Amino acid sequence: MPASTRTQPKLSNSRPPPGVLSRLLPACAFLLALCTLVTVLYGNGYGSLPPVEQRYSKAKNELDSLRSGDPRAAQRENWLRLANEFQEIYTLDPKWANRPTALFRKAESLRELARRSGGQRDYQQAAATFEELAMRHAECRLAGNALLIAADIKANFLGDAAGALRLLARIRAQYAHGDVLLQALELERKLTAHNALKEAVQPKQIQPASRKKAGELTQIAWKTLNAKQVQIVVELDRGVNWQARQMQVKNAAASSSLVLELQDALPANQIRAGARVTGSPLQAVRVDTSSREYTRLFFDFAGLARYETRVEQAPFRIILDVLAEDGKTAQRPDNTAEKKHAVNTQPVRSAGQPNAPVQTVAAPKDLASQLALAVHTVFLDAGHGGKDPGTSHNGIVEQEITLDVVRRVGKLLQNRGLDVQYSREKNVYFSLKDRTRAANKTKADLFVSVHVNAAADAQSAGFETFYLDIASNAEAARLATMENAGSDKKMGDLTTVLADFMLSARTQESRQLARTLQNTALARLGKLRYATRDGGVKAAPLHVLIGTGMPAVLVELGYCSNREEARRLASTAYRQALAEGIAEGILAYRDTLLRKQTVDVTLNKQRS
Repeated sequence: MPASTRTQPKLSNSRPPPGVLSRLLPACAFLLALCTLVTVLYGNGYGSLPPVEQRYSKAKNELDSLRSGDPRAAQRENWLRLANEFQEIYTLDPKWANRPTALFRKAESLRELARRSGGQRDYQQAAATFEELAMRHAECRLAGNALLIAADIKANFLGDAAGALRLLARIRAQYAHGDVLLQALELERKLTAHNALKEAVQPKQIQPASRKKAGELTQIAWKTLNAKQVQIVVELDRGVNWQARQMQVKNAAASSSLVLELQDALPANQIRAGARVTGSPLQAVRVDTSSREYTRLFFDFAGLARYETRVEQAPFRIILDVLAEDGKTAQRPDNTAEKKHAVNTQPVRSAGQPNAPVQTVAAPKDLASQLALAVHTVFLDAGHGGKDPGTSHNGIVEQEITLDVVRRVGKLLQNRGLDVQYSREKNVYFSLKDRTRAANKTKADLFVSVHVNAAADAQSAGFETFYLDIASNAEAARLATMENAGSDKKMGDLTTVLADFMLSARTQESRQLARTLQNTALARLGKLRYATRDGGVKAAPLHVLIGTGMPAVLVELGYCSNREEARRLASTAYRQALAEGIAEGILAYRDTLLRKQTVDVTLNKQRS
């Protein structure tokens, strides 16, 4: 066939049909427009916000989320973390124009925390932060609103009408505009009218609140400190209104009673109606439930010189520090003595009852300092050692793990200013008696013994904390048998010492230390993504805790008989996480004794 007439092969996909092209054009146009929009937005800086703006937006969204019913709002640490984040944002860039807003958000976070906790310290912090904003940024549009909120907190939650009026006067002088002024004038009118009415009429006795579901009085304990000083601890399952007062009694044995009235509270079944006390200035304890409104506790003394009260939370406890008099020389107070004591007095209010009448109690000159609890020295006991290696499974030897963790805990505590003493710092043997004797000799404030657990059931696992008491269950009894194996104490010694310990306030403090340490350590492990089982807080008659003269707990890091837990215990990172959790628990307990509402014991920067 001639070349000129040869047919060329057809390319079937060289051009799309006209219908396909018409359908693709709108999609292409949309993609092109979208790309152009993204380019313009990023060119204007929308996608490249400064770091401070990014952090603020994220924190603001977190605040909105917590306010809108997020379950995490029930946890104190989330509000504190958010307040700290706004504070860091505030200080990050001094030239950032939105700095006052970050400080305002910090104050809002603290106020939201106070609304949930009801703690006066939280309300004080929130009010102080709002005032700080108005002081540092007086020209800011938020300053007047910050003063108004601070005044409202002082008036309605702190009982400080004078402080509230002072802030409202500043609003009238500096921010006489808009709704802020109108609201300030209204609050000022209410406070002024209330004060005028208060001065015009004699205050009436406040009627008891309507009876709610009764709280439960779970424990009454006392500790005789010396011939004249007694500490009484009353524990309830929730906060209640209460009042303490001194009264004279006509009794041959006692001349004075310290009366504690607990509103809407009933004693648990194990609370006895009365008990006689020997070898103590406290002579008897009586429980009266005849009133429909109150449970009254009577603490009888031959003579009662002074007392002071304080409250601790989680669990709710009323602590009475009492200075007694010798019954032979004690005299009933006359008018002269009352006037003398009235010169140096301090107010004591009913917990949870901001407007309760103030009761005046003679302030002791040195009783508070003598009885004040504080943590300066911690005694760390690495379990087993030397000829006693402890338990061993899956390549884990208890005496090695406990020593490594204890060293890490000690380092963290020393970095936070605490004095740390050790039962052993190398692989040597000490008896249980020697360990407690050494702790008492150093006059430590806390005793923490660290161990590794094991069980016949390879599935057993978990982090556990024990305090001294009768075993709470069969598993605690099993552990007590295992840990007491090296003790030289006789059954008679155990019974006597344990009975003495259970009657003292040390039981309460040890249990509180155990709870705080357990919860804080588990929280730390959770933050670091370790799925550690919560073995709980348990009681057991552990010999290593019996002779201690301070709050004492025993920590079981985990079960080396469990393959997964043994694998974690072999990890340096996990042992460091355990040490951080234990150290944070000790620091958190210390801060509760210092009556701090805010606990900041983050140890992230000290990780090794």
